[in-house]
Amino acid sequence: MKLITWISFLTAGVVGACTVPTVPIEHSASSTNNVALTQELAAYLEPDFGDDLIVDYDLLRDVPTQVGVAIPKYYVWLIARHNETIVIEGAARIAAEGDNDFAVLNFVSQPEIVRDPAQLARIFPAVLISDIELRAGLVRE
Repeated sequence: MKLITWISFLTAGVVGACTVPTVPIEHSASSTNNVALTQELAAYLEPDFGDDLIVDYDLLRDVPTQVGVAIPKYYVWLIARHNETIVIEGAARIAAEGDNDFAVLNFVSQPEIVRDPAQLARIFPAVLISDIELRAGLVRE
């Protein structure tokens, strides 16, 4: 009897722990709809590229990737500008940490992708790599 009660308690706890809200990111062809994500991307780049960055992004996948109870991950291609001048672009892996909280987990710039495309496999899902390479201007023969 005690074993069954213990198993029921553990099962209820695991089921409750598996409820992880997903954070929808509104997106369209213009790709700049989620203000919180845009601000997080700009804040991440600010130490290296200064403030007053204009950041645009495209989602590389329409829905977040989430395995089990892990935090949902989004994958984006971002372009950061000062006025009309592009200062950096590349692929980023983003964790959705709440309703409007995001954290940049990884960022690989366009020049880094061209120099070492093999690193993409350690960060991004295989299905996204050809798109990232194409956006980076990497030509495969």
